[in-house]
Amino acid sequence: MRARALFIALAGLVVVGIASTALAKPPAGDATRVLRRADLRGVNFVENCRFSHQAPDDPIVFPGKPGASHLHTFVGNRTTDSSSTFGSLRAGGTTCRRAEDTAAYWVPALYQGTSLVLPQAATIYYRRASLAPGTRSRTGCASSRAPRRPRPRRGWA
Repeated sequence: MRARALFIALAGLVVVGIASTALAKPPAGDATRVLRRADLRGVNFVENCRFSHQAPDDPIVFPGKPGASHLHTFVGNRTTDSSSTFGSLRAGGTTCRRAEDTAAYWVPALYQGTSLVLPQAATIYYRRASLAPGTRSRTGCASSRAPRRPRPRRGWA
């Protein structure tokens, strides 16, 4: 359970990272901006992965229910689907530069008008304290209909 909670937390950070990378436009005249060392301050690691596949699956929100979700775009693990487990992801192939990175990264599909936009690649990064001061993060079960009993906080600060 702790591993799944950590996976959910990391997936949330990745969604933000991929979505902001995909949607971000460089400032005018800065199309070839070079990444500086200062840009990586606080980053625990960076990974680059190519597009893998797309599917209407979400192994966190709808585990074991293929086709139950809206369309997602996947990078990284090539085998990610609604029935993915830690074991299946570890055994799956990857589109990431590091062959050891068999993690699954996905975001909702991006459309420009009615045209599906497929990414060529994504840069994934984990920042230990990526939320702005005062920002709070919520996690839980998407299908829950009642509040849960508070638990001690776990995860990154």
